[in-house]
Amino acid sequence: MGETSRGSTPNFFFPAVICAIIILGITLGIVLLINDQLLRSSLLDVISPVVDLLASMALFIVARNSAVRSKRFAIAWGTIAFATLIYAFADTAWAILEVGLKKQPFPSIADVFYLAYYPAFLMGV
Repeated sequence: MGETSRGSTPNFFFPAVICAIIILGITLGIVLLINDQLLRSSLLDVISPVVDLLASMALFIVARNSAVRSKRFAIAWGTIAFATLIYAFADTAWAILEVGLKKQPFPSIADVFYLAYYPAFLMGV
């Protein structure tokens, strides 16, 4: 998966850019090409947790790789990655409630995760 820098860790930049372009294209296609509001909302509800999990995974990789330079950076990036994972749990709960159970997801357990995201993110910053 790309070249290695300093012979130890693979370079994920270009695969990440390609993945981001594909996800952006899919999302843009859904928004622009699907006229049915219910179907569009359902598809976007399903895509959101996937994007959140990919972002969280990328941030955990950054945390692991930054440990070489500084333990403080690794802890900070790891905390931000954990906060993003909490946000992914929130989006997953929202999608399950709205798409799977056909319930109005407000107020719901998803709100607990959405609210927990902010202090976790600020701790990382």
